[in-house]
Amino acid sequence: MKNLNKLSWWADFLRSFHISYFPTKRDNIGQIFLKSIFILGIVLLIVFFCWVAVYFTNENSEQTLITQTKETFQQLTSGQKNNEKALKYFSKQNSDLKGWISIEGTSLCNPIYQTNNNYYYLTHNQLKEESKFGALFFDCNDNIQDQNIDKNLIIYGNNLENNQLFSCLDNYKSMYFYKQNPFIEFSTYNSTDTYVIFATFIMNSNPEDDNGHIFDYKNNNFDQESDFTFWIDEIHQRSLYSAEIPVTVDDNLITLVTDSVEFDGAKLVVMARKLHDGEKPNFSLLHINPKPRYPEIYYHKKGIDNPFDIKEEDYVSQYES
Repeated sequence: MKNLNKLSWWADFLRSFHISYFPTKRDNIGQIFLKSIFILGIVLLIVFFCWVAVYFTNENSEQTLITQTKETFQQLTSGQKNNEKALKYFSKQNSDLKGWISIEGTSLCNPIYQTNNNYYYLTHNQLKEESKFGALFFDCNDNIQDQNIDKNLIIYGNNLENNQLFSCLDNYKSMYFYKQNPFIEFSTYNSTDTYVIFATFIMNSNPEDDNGHIFDYKNNNFDQESDFTFWIDEIHQRSLYSAEIPVTVDDNLITLVTDSVEFDGAKLVVMARKLHDGEKPNFSLLHINPKPRYPEIYYHKKGIDNPFDIKEEDYVSQYES
């Protein structure tokens, strides 16, 4: 009898709820409209909470993947002179793997991939699953083969809000952070080397944001040493600070590129060169650049004159001279 009473109470409750919140034949147009809005709101609320649950589940999964990858990498490289063993291990997961990069004092310790375009790994992780995190990747035109490795290797990665991948590069806008963390460990299948950062700057990705010009940070080929000198001089001119690290045409470079927030299409570029045997850089000359060169759009947004107002034709003639 008690069970029947409970069922009767539940049936009465459902009937009352249905009449109160769901349209019935007795309702007028106004009541039907209000109840329909209520039902729609409930449905949207359920959809929203489901989306939030899926979003955070996926984000936690991505975080876990990155964390486990770092831990496994550190275990495989412990006591090793190079990272070849770890690279071969992770290449079984994804044959696009071509290198590894890490910076002590930051969260960066990640594999680097390469495919035939510069878009795929912006939206796919190291397991080739769709991901807002993406993965680090070499420029599709980079040559990282045994004998003819490019002198300047370009590496891209997303700038995330969760302190993963290339988000740590934002810290290099501060000279003080750079002073504490100036070195990068970079590996390919052929070697594991230490690089020292020598420049950090902001640039544009759209030509119209800098008088039709995009600085060629990807440059690899120089007909004359004077061309290289001009290129490096402009890099130093753009850098937010300088440690007076000498760079020559014979040096091996890596260039890290990610999104930045100064303006739409802004890019943060961090450049480093391979340390010479036995070299111990002296950072006593480290100083802030009082007037780093930015793209034209930067000065326009600030409402100030561009002190480096060089039109495209002037830049070309200057470069060719």
